Amino acid sequence: GCLSYLIYDNSTKETALIEPAIFIDEYEDYIRANGLKLKYIIDTHAHADHFSGGMELARKINMDYYINEIDVDKVFPFKSLKDIPNFVLNNTIIEVISTPGHTDGSVSFLVNNEALLCGDLLLLESPGRPDLARTKEETTIGAAILFDTLQSIMSKLNDNVKIFPSHFTKTETRPVVMSFGELIA
Repeated sequence: GCLSYLIYDNSTKETALIEPAIFIDEYEDYIRANGLKLKYIIDTHAHADHFSGGMELARKINMDYYINEIDVDKVFPFKSLKDIPNFVLNNTIIEVISTPGHTDGSVSFLVNNEALLCGDLLLLESPGRPDLARTKEETTIGAAILFDTLQSIMSKLNDNVKIFPSHFTKTETRPVVMSFGELIA
């Protein structure tokens, strides 16, 4: 149930690939077939439930790979999202928002104040889990951080912002998206 997203600017075809899965050939084929210009390869977090092909794709095509340094061992090349406020694809602004809780370094991306690609912060059925790969004490701390993050996000988003999670479970909703207003109702 992993989801990936391509964000691109219609006029320049500049593209950001968010949450690439391990099937990297499919991204390359789609990008090539549609004349897109891949500019960024980005993950919202690193975690056992998140099978990313981002690092492999970046290495294969000689590009930078972006992820928050808080979530990774520094044994492979990457650029940290920690101090990057946004990514720009011509007229498309992708704001980087720290959204810890699922992992300490989780981030979300607010695209032109219209869409939130939120990693595992929010799923369409529930908030993300703070307990994966954590001790009981760490889970309690993670749950409190996740609660605070959700409160902060709720005050920032209007009801029309579309929520795009990085996973889906048993939902029958296709595409896997809801407005923020629908999600909190």
